[in-house]
Amino acid sequence: MLFRSGYGARPGSRNDEALELEQKIPNVPHLQNPDRVEAARAAIEDFNSQLILLDDAFQHRRIHRDLNLVLIDALEPFGYGHLLPRGLLREPIAGLGRADAVVLTRADAVSSEVREQIHSQVSAWSGDATWIEVAHQPIALRNHTGQQKSLDPLPANRIAAFCGIGNPAGCRHSLTACGFEIVGFREFPDHHAYDRKDLESLGTWLQELNVDAVICTHKDLVKIATDSIGTGSTAAGSTGNCPRWALQIGIEILDGAEQLEAQLSALVEAIEQP
Repeated sequence: MLFRSGYGARPGSRNDEALELEQKIPNVPHLQNPDRVEAARAAIEDFNSQLILLDDAFQHRRIHRDLNLVLIDALEPFGYGHLLPRGLLREPIAGLGRADAVVLTRADAVSSEVREQIHSQVSAWSGDATWIEVAHQPIALRNHTGQQKSLDPLPANRIAAFCGIGNPAGCRHSLTACGFEIVGFREFPDHHAYDRKDLESLGTWLQELNVDAVICTHKDLVKIATDSIGTGSTAAGSTGNCPRWALQIGIEILDGAEQLEAQLSALVEAIEQP
């Protein structure tokens, strides 16, 4: 069972992350509720869940956790040093003292010296928490209808890209790592709800760039029901001719895999068998 707050969802609807999860793990029950305690009760009572994974809930301290994992983005590790709204931190850095493991994401995007510097700063607050480094590895391209294309060889080289996520720099880094020639890149706010004007604007932009394809994130893919974008595109269909793909991303653990597996195994062994 996996559940999250549902931030960014319109009333009565699921947010982009819920739609993305339904495509990636369709057989795993998923609940959205800003009240994590209420959602946990529903997971246990309605789905007989024995293991619950909470997303983005480190600061949600009403609910008991058996394992606290904190993710830190190597490209912006400390949220500009300030809490929201001035920075990106949800709570003071001292909160890392509650972490059981700290995961440095996009570790391959910075040098070993920078990784060591971040580790040193984190250790000052997190004590003996497990340190893990992971890389975001591009896997394939996927369109809205589920068709996939391998990245070897590249199906298109000259591309444009857009995204509505919290860290656009991470998206650009992944595309660059694939070897794409990015001739245009547009950023939208996180959880952006694309409308007709957005698609018409993208269509005009793409025609001016004259690219082989446009690439977005999977989080953006699920919100636009087209496999191509061009002048006249709408949320319900498209008359455009620029193919649209999402870059699928996997995770590769670079350091700390054995320690993480040991922590997860201890949790699984503690679950009461029926």
